[in-house]
This record gives sequence, C-alpha cells and structure tokens, in this order.
Amino acid sequence: MKSKSLQIAEAILKHNYQLLNENFLDNKEVTLSTFGELLFHYTNLNTFSEILNSDNLWLFDSRYCNDEQEYEDGLEKVKYYLFDPLNNPPKFYKNEIRDDYYERSEYETEVLNDIYSKLIKEYEVLNKNWFAYITSFSKPRFPEIIDPGDTLWPHDNLSMWRGYAKDGQGVCIGFEYTGLSSLIEGIPGLYLVDVIYKENQKEFFLKSFFRVIYDLILNFRGELSGGTEGNLNFELEEKFGTISINEIFEAGALVCLFIPSIFKHEGFIDEREARLVYIPSLSQEFDKRVQYLRERPYVELRDLLEIKQRFMLPITQLTIGPSISPTDKINFLKSRLYSKCTERSIAILKSKIPYRSSI
Repeated sequence: MKSKSLQIAEAILKHNYQLLNENFLDNKEVTLSTFGELLFHYTNLNTFSEILNSDNLWLFDSRYCNDEQEYEDGLEKVKYYLFDPLNNPPKFYKNEIRDDYYERSEYETEVLNDIYSKLIKEYEVLNKNWFAYITSFSKPRFPEIIDPGDTLWPHDNLSMWRGYAKDGQGVCIGFEYTGLSSLIEGIPGLYLVDVIYKENQKEFFLKSFFRVIYDLILNFRGELSGGTEGNLNFELEEKFGTISINEIFEAGALVCLFIPSIFKHEGFIDEREARLVYIPSLSQEFDKRVQYLRERPYVELRDLLEIKQRFMLPITQLTIGPSISPTDKINFLKSRLYSKCTERSIAILKSKIPYRSSI
C-alpha cells in the first residue's frame, strides 16, 4: 500500500517529466512518454539464457554502475540546488522557467527558510537507509531520422555491443515497453523512467521541483493565487484533499532521494538510457531482499513483484552480436534456448555490423 506522501512524490516526478518534455524535446529525442515500442538490453548469452529461463531481471546497486561517480554527482546536484545556503535561492531562481504553469520570479524568505529547515530534516532521516537498484535499457530514436547507414540503431549499436555485450559476442534483448510497464505498475518504489543527461535539463528539473514544493506550501497556507487549470497543486488537492505540511515535506524528501538515480553524466548520452529503478526507502521496505553477486548487491524483479505464479517477461526480439563465433552461433541454433525463443515467437535478428572482437 502506497503512502499518501509517496503518491504525492510520484505525481511531482510525473509532472516534472512532463514539463521537461514540453520545454526541451525536439524530434530527435525519444522519451518513455513518446513511444510505445521496444526497450533494448545488451548482455552476454549466458545472462540472456538465465533471463529467459527464469523470466527474471536483476537490479544492481547503483553505486556499482559504469559511471562510478553517478550517485555522488547526482546527490551533489540535489544538495547544491536545493540545500546549499551559499547558493542563494531568491537570486538563483529569479530567472524565469519557461512553462505554462509557473511565472513566479520572486520567493518569500520566510517560505524559503521553512523549506530549507524542514525538507533537509526529512531528507536526512530518509537518507540514512538510501539505496537504489537499477537495470538499464536503451531507447530507440524516431524511425524517420534513422537511415540505413546509421550506426545508432537501438538493437545494433556498436558502442553498446562493446560496452555491455561482451565486446560484440553477446546479444541484445528487445522488451515490449507497454508490457514491462504494465508488469511493474503499482509496485511501491519501482519505476521505469528516463535518464537525464544534459546539465540544463537537470537544473530545470530541480528548479521545477522546487517551485512545486514552494507552491504546495503557499497553498497549505491559503496564499496561492491563480487559476486551477493545469496546476499540479490544485490537482493534488482534488485527488487527496487537504495535504498536511508534514506530507508536503516527506513527499519532497522522497523526490530528493529519487533524483540521483535518474541523473547521469552527459558523456553517456548516446546510450539513450531508460531505467528500471527500485528504491527501498520509497517502498518503506527494509533491504531484506538484497542478495550479492561477487560483492555486488542486487535485488530480483520477481521478488519485488512478489508474484508466486508463473509469468513471462515481454521479450519479443533478440539480436545476435556481430562477434559471436560461427561455432557459438551453430550451438545456439541447436540449443534448447533457441527452441524456447521460437516457442515464444521471439524474432531473432543478426547484427549487420562487421566487427571483430578483441576478446
């Protein structure tokens, strides 16, 4: 059962992603809200066998990602933009954010101080048990901008083969987005979200979040003016009724905890990553389901879903890597794994990239 604060936090995150899309998207970017096709996961053949045979995915502690500073950098941005007293908010936020909901350029010092003292307090309480577990996917681009010579096909991307699929000797699994999204729907602390790379988008996301919290407080105090159409504060009030000041700050702290797991260095932008993210503190669950693989903490998707009966992951496509040896390819075609793919109508493709592995 999701708490009221968690539902408010989820609404804020959804709202911020909508604003981000409206203000920054062009026809060369794809987000989870702008397509309904496949997500791609690069891995080795043995891991694919485990995924298919168990219909399970493994989410690993984000502190063990290929970007070793990822969590720390994301956390520093949250602290800098929201908590650092040297980063003067009234001055910092005077530049207007371009959107349809907010036009405020002035912030009341009393409200700002209230936000700082209470949001930091809630955040520090929750942050003591903060962990995020993730598994990653690559998103497609819009078909109309892909030409036959494009090296960034989502299921046949050389940099992805090199980095995540045993230097081209692995496979790329295509998951149906709508099926995967439906599978995790309603599970506390488990989300399928876009990764944010660009610095100006990260800044915008944090500023937009701050404005929501600020206006929620004004609304609580009966000081918020303006129309109701398209305004998140009034939508939340309509859905939840009166929102207490404690619920506002707890929801805000939950959002602050979540943000570091969706920020990534701009150097990884070509990966066009979407993530399945699980945060135990958002689900209000202790880390009792954590296991370890060579000292790397992880949780299993099946445990998070708490589904006892058999279910099938929505796998619809498999691309064989460019460097799989002829022997391995023949063995795969003769294997039970191949038979299982055909039984489940999984389309099997072959990479068209002429790449020879160095492994």
